[in-house]
Amino acid sequence: MQTKNIILVCFTILLIISCGKPTFKETLKKAENGDVEAQFEVAEMYYFGKETLQNKNKAFEWYKKSAENGNKKAQYNMGLIYLSCIGGLYVHDKFVSYSNNTGNYKVSDYKNFIEEECYKEEGYTGGLIPNKWLKEKASYWIKKSYNNGYDRAKIIWSAYELSKYE
Repeated sequence: MQTKNIILVCFTILLIISCGKPTFKETLKKAENGDVEAQFEVAEMYYFGKETLQNKNKAFEWYKKSAENGNKKAQYNMGLIYLSCIGGLYVHDKFVSYSNNTGNYKVSDYKNFIEEECYKEEGYTGGLIPNKWLKEKASYWIKKSYNNGYDRAKIIWSAYELSKYE
């Protein structure tokens, strides 16, 4: 009897916590209709795999939409993405033009592109170091975030000396 009561209390608490929280589909609908906060939330859901399958490419697309619409956290995340060039997933637009828009390329082609374009610059000795193009992209987004009042962006702006890449 006591176990049933504990289960009932736990279920009630979970129900109360989840009430009012929009589902992924509801958030996605708002995002598609231009809600900037929902766009950021959809990006986070895709990035972390919350209530949907993890998809970092879709996360990038939604971060970008939200950032372009003025969301300072999305702008900050865009800057971090370009600084890290995580696995090269986020330079797809540049790669497509590199591959002549055929779409006929292998993963190895993509990896070679990332190695050549993202990380090598004068004095390259190996390791994952974002090149000037990535730092310019990062600088653009971090500055927007900082100008919109996101304090964390100031730390990144200074730490990476991004003013050099404006």
